[in-house]
Amino acid sequence: MAIVGVPGLVGLLALLKKLRGRKLRQVVQITETRTTRIEVEGEMLDVSNPVWRLFENWRARKAAEELIRPVRNEGIETFKIVQNDQALFETNKSEADFFNAPETSEDEKSHEHRVKLRIVSPSFRPNNKWRLWDGAKTFWAMMEDAQFQRRVQEGREAFRTDDMLDVLLKTTERLENGESKVEFTISRVFKHASAPTQKDLLPPIPPDAENPPV
Repeated sequence: MAIVGVPGLVGLLALLKKLRGRKLRQVVQITETRTTRIEVEGEMLDVSNPVWRLFENWRARKAAEELIRPVRNEGIETFKIVQNDQALFETNKSEADFFNAPETSEDEKSHEHRVKLRIVSPSFRPNNKWRLWDGAKTFWAMMEDAQFQRRVQEGREAFRTDDMLDVLLKTTERLENGESKVEFTISRVFKHASAPTQKDLLPPIPPDAENPPV
């Protein structure tokens, strides 16, 4: 967890404490504020995207569980993170189960959220992945909107530089040999915008943006 840094660690632990082990009902990324909105049992929680990515990462979740583990021991009632004599986070024995990571047998989990993405490289062939940019990273995603893919193949969708897609994006995380693997799928395309307005523009793609393999 050292590479996460104190703010990320505290943010992850605070989110797990707020969720109290409850199942998420809906997850929506807010592009304008670069935050993620979580709905759980009618309660809405806004968290930073870096904290959300930690929550989705099984290894980070497992590390958080191990960090809290000592509070389960006899004679230890409270766990605190203190910096410069200031308590940044605190929990106790009764809340220890809130920090449990998903079991390794639960080797796959997924969620869908609506988000605007910039097209980096479209694909004109079925079963090929599209390269996309979400304002923070580039990634590859399968296109499973059959109607949109048909329009692409028939030439009814024209693509230009900085085109945007308003989509329902499915994120699937699974464990393979103890390593977390993430896959992205476009379940539905709501809109293909060839000329995005200024408010819809994502930050520019840096020349050294991550380019994961297909």
